[in-house]
Amino acid sequence: MFKSFQRNNESLFFIIVAVPGFYLWQNVSLRGIAGSSTNLVRVENGFLTMYTSSKITGHTTTSQYGAVYVTGGSSSFEMWGGEISENHSVAINSSGGVYIDNGASFDLRRGSITGNTRGNPAAAMDVSLNGTVSIARSTRGINAVVGASTPASFAGN
Repeated sequence: MFKSFQRNNESLFFIIVAVPGFYLWQNVSLRGIAGSSTNLVRVENGFLTMYTSSKITGHTTTSQYGAVYVTGGSSSFEMWGGEISENHSVAINSSGGVYIDNGASFDLRRGSITGNTRGNPAAAMDVSLNGTVSIARSTRGINAVVGASTPASFAGN
């Protein structure tokens, strides 16, 4: 059984230094809304950790940063499972799913990031990376843009 959370017009979770992190446990779903002006989860100088069977899905925004936005040199996003899917950003220079920016880090261990789009008409864009990236499993099918200054490491298959 999934537990689903939803909020209108603002980020559902805004993680900053005062609230340093958030764990998205198994069977918890964060469902977005259509017509939002911001991202569903924003991590600024904090952390987000996702686990198996959790979901971030169904968010449409005019923001260039997509459903999950991670920014700041001390911010991190670890994905140990779960799914980020069916999110859309209307902005052309954006990501529908995950946007890693400004020195933040992203560690993809397991899980899937698929079916996210950007722009109008919609084009595939699951992840935009402008931070430190470590991907430990196969990521076949992920559509990503990597900034010129982004160090990326890949391990596993």
